[in-house]
Amino acid sequence: MRECIDSVLPQTFKDFEFLTADDGSDDDSVEIVKSYHDNRIRLIQNTHDYIGSLDMLLDEARGKYIARMDADDIMLSGTAVSSV
Repeated sequence: MRECIDSVLPQTFKDFEFLTADDGSDDDSVEIVKSYHDNRIRLIQNTHDYIGSLDMLLDEARGKYIARMDADDIMLSGTAVSSV
């Protein structure tokens, strides 16, 4: 979880919200998320319901675009995105 968060926060685009869902994890994920003091991060807690949690995150999102990641995903830095 920490590697995932650490890969997102330093991206060159800074105007984003970082929603993370805890749907009943039994590891230290919640404590890891709470250890960050960044106002872009919002922790949303839900019962253990994967699809329900994803739907809830979509409802909570305020932005125009959404990038979905799992806790073990890493975002590359310095990667240019272009359309072909």
